Amino acid sequence: MAITAAVSACGDSPDSRGTRWLISAPTAGGKTEAAFFPVLSQLLAAQHSGLSVLYMCPIKALLNNLEPRLSGYAALVGRTVGLWHGDISDSRKAQMRRAPPVCC
Repeated sequence: MAITAAVSACGDSPDSRGTRWLISAPTAGGKTEAAFFPVLSQLLAAQHSGLSVLYMCPIKALLNNLEPRLSGYAALVGRTVGLWHGDISDSRKAQMRRAPPVCC
C-alpha cells in the first residue's frame, strides 16, 4: 500500500520532528491508519494519560464511521476512544467528562 510505504519512509511521527504531513489517498486508501498509528505509538512511548488526542472530522457521519475502527486500534494498546458531536447524549458526554478517553 502506498500510504504504508510513505509512512515507513518518513520514520517518526510527524509532530516529533516539528513537521507536518499531508496524506492523500483514494477512499479506503489507509489515510486514517497512516495518521492514527504514529499518534498511538507516541502515546505509548510518552505514557500519556487522560485526554491526549483530539481527532477532528468535517462531518458527523465520518466520525460515526471511524469510531469503531479507531476504538479497535486504541484497545489493542490499552487506550480508549470517545465519540463527541451534537447527537451524543448529554449523559454520555457527562460520563466522558468524568472519565475522559485518551482519544476523542
